Amino acid sequence: DNVDRQCDSIRQLKLRLMEAGSFNKNENDELIRNSCFYLSLATSYLHGIQAITCNFHGDECECDKSKESESFGCIKPDPLHDADKALQSETALQLKRLIESAVVSSHPEWVAQGKVGEEVQAFSDFLVYVLDSLSMISDWAVVVFDSLSGFVEVYKGKHYHLSEQDEAWSASNTITVRYSSGHYQPLLFVAEEGETKMKGDKELKIEGNEDAFENSCKRPNLKKILDVLDQHNVFYVVTDGSE
Repeated sequence: DNVDRQCDSIRQLKLRLMEAGSFNKNENDELIRNSCFYLSLATSYLHGIQAITCNFHGDECECDKSKESESFGCIKPDPLHDADKALQSETALQLKRLIESAVVSSHPEWVAQGKVGEEVQAFSDFLVYVLDSLSMISDWAVVVFDSLSGFVEVYKGKHYHLSEQDEAWSASNTITVRYSSGHYQPLLFVAEEGETKMKGDKELKIEGNEDAFENSCKRPNLKKILDVLDQHNVFYVVTDGSE
C-alpha cells in the first residue's frame, strides 16, 4: 500500500528517523511545548551541513515503536554536546519566529483563533508563507513524509535549484522530516558500513559510525528523492515558491 511504498523509498534513500523532541526554550528561557516541527527542521538542516558533531548508530530507539519506524529503522543518537544542543535549540527558535511571523502577517486573525501561538503546534503548510521570502528557507526544499497516508509533501523554496553541477549545495539544502499523528521527527541520512566515500583523490571504505556520520554530506538532494519516489510510485505534491 501507500505506506509500504513510502517506507521502501525511505530505506532506499538511507534515511533514518531521529527523535528531536518537542520542548524548546524561548528568549526568556521559558519552556515552549509543541516545538517538534521546528526542532525537526533545525536538526535535519544542521545535520546536513555537518554542524552537529555527535555520532549516530542505527539501533532502534524508544522514541517510536510504530510499525512504520521499525520498517526502516530509527536512529539513536549519542547525547548531544552542550554546544550542539544550544545550536539546535537556537536554530529551531529562529525558524519558529521567522515562519510564524510570516504566517501572522498573512493571517493575523489566526492568533485569536488559536491557530498560531507560542505553544501551538505548527504544521508543515506554514512553510508556504516563506518559500518566496528573503530568508534561508527560500533556499530550501523541505520534504515531509506523511507516515499516516504514505504521501509526501514537498515545499520548494524560490531560490532552491536542481542543478546537477551544484549537487552538494542542493543536498545540504534538502530538509527531510517525517510526520505521524501530530508529531514531527527529522529523517537523517546515515551511510551504511561497507560503503565508500571520496577524500581528496582517495576512495575510503566506511568502517564505523564516525565515518558514516562524516559521510552525511552525501545525503540525497530533491532530484534524487523525487526519482526514488517515482520508482516506488509514491504520490507526492510539490509546492513551488518560484511559481
